[in-house]
Amino acid sequence: MNKKTKVFIPILVVLILLFIVGLFLNSFVEKKAISLLERQLPELKFDQLEVHVFKNAARLSNIRLKRGEVEINSEKLEVSGLDYWKFLFEKNIDLNMISISDPEIIYQTATNKSSEQDSVATNGNSKEKGLNKQILVEKLILNRGKFVLTDSVSENKIKVKNFDFQLNQLQVDSSSIQNKIPFEFKSFSLHADSIFLKVDERHTINVADIRVEENKSMLQGLLLTSIYSKREFQNHTPIEKDRYNLSVDSIAINHQDF
Repeated sequence: MNKKTKVFIPILVVLILLFIVGLFLNSFVEKKAISLLERQLPELKFDQLEVHVFKNAARLSNIRLKRGEVEINSEKLEVSGLDYWKFLFEKNIDLNMISISDPEIIYQTATNKSSEQDSVATNGNSKEKGLNKQILVEKLILNRGKFVLTDSVSENKIKVKNFDFQLNQLQVDSSSIQNKIPFEFKSFSLHADSIFLKVDERHTINVADIRVEENKSMLQGLLLTSIYSKREFQNHTPIEKDRYNLSVDSIAINHQDF
């Protein structure tokens, strides 16, 4: 046996051992993650969860989430930078990044009665279960998303054809989960185009492009128009009302505070 062979065999053995350990760890973490998701977020459905321990990454495929008035569908959710020690032993989730590709978000407003019932049910569940973990995410990124807000009869009130969104230093814990906005964050950015808004039964707004950050916003190509012609407008208004047509090249907002 020559020297090259003597060196190669131990390296091959180590690689095989690492491969076997990796498969075991991947399977172990996958089972722990699935169990955690089923307990903490039973509304979340997905086809497959892949974990790569050595790459410190995971992926969910074909995601469906319906909770209250919100429905989210996405082909892929990728996670990177998971702190395994905190996840396995402290039961907390600490991540560098969550990236969601091509999400479609549908928000259907409910009637007052059903909203109250959902609120009671949600509050009841949070008091019973709560959140016994802390979730920290350095970056939450949504790429090429679509958003639709509909009323109780599924008529579009707001529609965004395409948007990219990033939220930085997201934190969710047992305290924040009780708030109206159930998380805290440091900063965010939003870029969207082809935005439609139904103002009332007679007018709509279209915005070609919008960019929003923590303390400034820019809207371009804003158009407020009437759905009806002058003659039709009178037929759809039992009492006298104003008919608007307004075109704005751009609007800049500085030092905003949401």
